[in-house]
Amino acid sequence: MFRCGSLAAGAFKQKLAPLVRTVCVRGPRQRNRLPGNLFQRWHVPLELQMTRQMASSGASGGKIDNSVLVLIVGLSTIGAGAYAYKTIKDDQKRYDERMSGLGLTPEEKQKRATSPAPEREPIPQVRVPSHVPFLLIGGGTAAFAAARSIRARDPGARVLIVSEDPELPYMRPPLSKELWFSDDPNVTKTLRFRQWNGKERSIYFQPPSFYVSAQDLPHIENGGVAVLTGKK
Repeated sequence: MFRCGSLAAGAFKQKLAPLVRTVCVRGPRQRNRLPGNLFQRWHVPLELQMTRQMASSGASGGKIDNSVLVLIVGLSTIGAGAYAYKTIKDDQKRYDERMSGLGLTPEEKQKRATSPAPEREPIPQVRVPSHVPFLLIGGGTAAFAAARSIRARDPGARVLIVSEDPELPYMRPPLSKELWFSDDPNVTKTLRFRQWNGKERSIYFQPPSFYVSAQDLPHIENGGVAVLTGKK
């Protein structure tokens, strides 16, 4: 009987041994399943989630700040452009007034300021040709040089120059150099200056007799150069 009991006890012990070893081996891993460890395991992702939410809100706030900054810069640029345009227009007006009063005595300037503006005579309408072989826009030095080059290569060429300036093509640099520092009291009427070689000449490239009428340009046999002044 005791032998059977000892045998049964030995068999039971042999069956319990693997279970005990399993519990002993799995014991450290089972600790991670405790409530405290479970909270600690999920605590880090919650912090990360809060950090991401704060980062996303910060990013949206940064976008709003950038939009406000762009708006401020845009308004500042528009204001600076408007101020620069107004300043340039005022400077041009003062320059024109100074040029119109060049060579006048103080009495003449005062008389001009107090006298009423004369009524302008109606400008006769010039018939513009419907077609010209050569059309140049602008009445400056480049346009006149181009017209002269065209006529040199083709003596019968018909060239039409359209200029916003009311005057015939003229040289602009002498206005702020030779004419400005001239001692001649009649320089504003003659518009003549002395060149570097000592010769005197007008600021106009050619006299009015050099040009032909714009409406007669298509009918001139030998061609010519016509200028439409005060046109855009």
